[in-house]
Amino acid sequence: IAFAGDYAGLIQQMQRRPPIWLRPQTRDLPALLAELKAAGLQAELFSSAFPAIRLNQARVNLRTMPAFQEGRFEIQDLASQVIGFVCGAKAGQRWWDACAGAGGKSLQLAWQMEGKGSLIATDLREYKLDDMRKRARRVQLSNIRGKLWSDKQPPPSKTPFDGVLVDAPCTCSGTWRRNPDARWSLQESEVAELAALQLRILESARRGVAVGGTLVYATCSMFEKENQGVVSEFLRRHADFQLVPFQN
Repeated sequence: IAFAGDYAGLIQQMQRRPPIWLRPQTRDLPALLAELKAAGLQAELFSSAFPAIRLNQARVNLRTMPAFQEGRFEIQDLASQVIGFVCGAKAGQRWWDACAGAGGKSLQLAWQMEGKGSLIATDLREYKLDDMRKRARRVQLSNIRGKLWSDKQPPPSKTPFDGVLVDAPCTCSGTWRRNPDARWSLQESEVAELAALQLRILESARRGVAVGGTLVYATCSMFEKENQGVVSEFLRRHADFQLVPFQN
């Protein structure tokens, strides 16, 4: 595990029920917070620089709230939101979310782009892309297109992208706090198998990055082999890419 702190503290945190996190999709944060609190929710802003909203308790069905149905917030874990925040997509750019799944980060990038420019969300599974399309319609984001894609195919567009996000399939060990049963179903051999798959996807996705563009690699794993191990091997093979420190 890639963890520089106290393992005992990490284990204790993994035993605690995690909070629910919301990602605002409105410029009027005070109004959204007031609406959530009026519904009996203990809602607090994470920070002014990173406007995630933490719910310590949620005794209502969030998906039935007008603010959700109108697309003014998404339910998205903090760690997931951080990935989109690091991407920092801008209005008018072209982005590719290579492993989009149901499109949580795709929606986040499209929101950052203010509905301008274009974003292609790809996945192996059509039903996941169908979910993404439904979510995009609900939040009225029209700059997203979904396409089937695998790492054996060329990028989904001949025109290079300003940014490519590879949120790769992984062991999901970072979600064990929310899904504790998953820790008992993982086989040790799967870690190496997934790391090999992650590297293949990253190798394929790099072909879609424009010169001077951004390639973001992420997993929801705590294992070093799936994170630093993949990145180090990728950089060893491709001297034309280099790590760039994130500046908030």
